[in-house]
Amino acid sequence: MPDLSANINHTLASDALSIDHVVAQVANLEHAAQRMRDAGFTLSPRSDLSNVGVANHLVLFEPVDWSCASYFELMIPTVPLNALHPSMAKVLAGKPAWRWLVLATRNALVSHQRLTADGVVMPAPLHVRRQWMISPSESVWPEFDVTFPCDERLPFNLCQYHNVSLYQRAEWMRHPNGARQLAAVIAVDPQPEVTARDYARWFGTKAHRLPTGDWRVAGHPTCLEIWSLDALTAHYGIAARAAGYVGIRVRYPGPHRVEWLLPEVDGFIEFVNERDAVN
Repeated sequence: MPDLSANINHTLASDALSIDHVVAQVANLEHAAQRMRDAGFTLSPRSDLSNVGVANHLVLFEPVDWSCASYFELMIPTVPLNALHPSMAKVLAGKPAWRWLVLATRNALVSHQRLTADGVVMPAPLHVRRQWMISPSESVWPEFDVTFPCDERLPFNLCQYHNVSLYQRAEWMRHPNGARQLAAVIAVDPQPEVTARDYARWFGTKAHRLPTGDWRVAGHPTCLEIWSLDALTAHYGIAARAAGYVGIRVRYPGPHRVEWLLPEVDGFIEFVNERDAVN
């Protein structure tokens, strides 16, 4: 395995974490993919990560910062949970739901050390290079340094891309429904202020409490929105009992609406007009 310490010449100040994407565990990958196509989203071809034991489709958006990606991921385990890495098995246990955030970093090892020093329990980063069959006649080789998800109430993992352009194909980022941006990832937590301040520290930004009762943390440019149990119920009519991710917000040209596009997934997609002031 490559020695990632050779990359540690970056300073902590130069290493900014940002929201790259969010993972939704689904019950049937192809069924979920078709539901997304029916809702007007374009999906990347299926990718089987045999070395991890999962498969996915991606719904990609044009990033503001081209050094990272911007998307939501539909994922399913392809092996029994006890055959997965323990961190993956833990985060994928239970019913399908929005499961965890993936944070982009310029240096996975430096970020991992900084988070570990801050008390985050997260496996060390691994260097991965794998084949992705785009079509029967074309394959690409994504390469990145990545961790498995951490053991937090709102779990996340780190990803340092080495060839992120592979995820930025124009034809994958054009959606028939006009969707343009992953504006926010929406979560619930019994202690939203504490968790929001943790993420603000990791993002190098500030947490803000909104009049609606939620806490918002800018994740450059996708924000993390953390609601208390009561505030989430009052605003969305969702009765959550524990911390977790519950939805995403997507900007598009149409009217505001909230949809449960995947009936088996415990979470929603909120569509907001791209001219709306709501992030």
